[in-house]
Amino acid sequence: MTFRPYEANQSEAVDTAVKVAESLQGGRSFRSFAEHLLSQQIWCWGQDIMHPDGNWLLEQGFQRERPPVNRKKCSSVYTLRLSEDRCVILRGFGVFWGDKRFGGVFLRRFEFQPLYSAASSLECPPWSEEDMPEFSATANPRDLAGQTLLLDLIGWVRSYEEQAIDQLGIEYRQAVLNKWDNGRRPIVPAADVTAAWQHVSDSLTSEFAKSKSAASA
Repeated sequence: MTFRPYEANQSEAVDTAVKVAESLQGGRSFRSFAEHLLSQQIWCWGQDIMHPDGNWLLEQGFQRERPPVNRKKCSSVYTLRLSEDRCVILRGFGVFWGDKRFGGVFLRRFEFQPLYSAASSLECPPWSEEDMPEFSATANPRDLAGQTLLLDLIGWVRSYEEQAIDQLGIEYRQAVLNKWDNGRRPIVPAADVTAAWQHVSDSLTSEFAKSKSAASA
């Protein structure tokens, strides 16, 4: 099964989605909102692995690599090859997106601070964060590569959630989120998750445009 391509200019209910997401953000900063949304998303991926009807990541085409004996305390690495050029790697501590045209970007869980690399793939499976290569914390605002990497990753996450809700049901996704809710974490309800990721994409696009304008001044 393949993921439907993400279309940045989807017109259905865009205005409503933006209003919903801005309402969800509330008084929090954008970064805080995005950090909590990413952490929630990583929880959802972990729960999708344990879906009652079977590992849903495997059903969607992810390859699972189990840890070697000397790393047996680590969890399996899940990699999805979207094409010959692009891949996404899911870990409990973050998510990596690689594109041979632009390099790679890593989003660490609990920190919505994109980390960039010229490498579009990882030399060894990232059993832990110590296995990750060196990254740069900044991207040149004039350079579209880093911006494209990040926006493509966000777009893919949004598409993933859209399909998860469509195929597994919104009741399942909300049940997963109910288990994540400890009474202290800000939770984005299942019905609003795709709108929330669209809000993240739109906010980043605006931020990149402002950075480019400032750099040109």
